[in-house]
Amino acid sequence: MLLRSRCSSRSTAVVPGDLATVAQAPLAQGVIGAPKLTPYTYDQAKAKQLLTEAGYPNGFSTSMQWPLEGGPNIRALAQAMISDWAKIGVTVKPLEKERAQWLEDFGKLDWDMNLQTDVTGTGDADYTLARLYVCSAKQNGYCNPALDKLLLFTKVTVSGS
Repeated sequence: MLLRSRCSSRSTAVVPGDLATVAQAPLAQGVIGAPKLTPYTYDQAKAKQLLTEAGYPNGFSTSMQWPLEGGPNIRALAQAMISDWAKIGVTVKPLEKERAQWLEDFGKLDWDMNLQTDVTGTGDADYTLARLYVCSAKQNGYCNPALDKLLLFTKVTVSGS
């Protein structure tokens, strides 16, 4: 599962329950080069605190799009995430779209959050990371030259841990 938003904060959405397991990285563990990171804990009070610190003490409204054909459980996953965000004051409008419309809006950066479940079709982390997240890809409305340097370095380096 990949959820991308055009914000610069380092945060993740953790969906508790039977629909998902806590991610250990932005990539599935079966992907070549996926690290095992310490996951964030599910903490509504901390989430509300971070929203207040970011200038949103009463939460905010946004939207999340995903392709109708995005996977067998993508709608349920989206609904679980939207439900949890509502608990901290973030109202998310669900936008399930036909693939053609989703692709058009994705390419034009006409979205707030974008949910995908098919992040590494090749099993290689580079398929997603260097293809979508470097500044030159212009896929996220976000550019970080330091991140580019790391992604491009890892494109030629694989280390076991």
